[in-house]
Amino acid sequence: MEEFIFHPLRPGMETKSRKDRLKGEILRFHPDKFNSHIVRKLRECDREKAIEIAGALARMLTDMMAEEIEKETSQ
Repeated sequence: MEEFIFHPLRPGMETKSRKDRLKGEILRFHPDKFNSHIVRKLRECDREKAIEIAGALARMLTDMMAEEIEKETSQ
């Protein structure tokens, strides 16, 4: 996941810091936003799995952000 988020050729990311990139992804997969904007567009049979996956992504992204903050504070 890190390779994708921080890939140098990812459009619109050239000028963003690592923290800003993570922040955007965290907001995209935040359960409240994801559930209200994305889940309602899915087929009923796909909703539960999508919520589960988005929650897992949000937790991983939050962990990655904590690591970035830790790197900043230790420098």
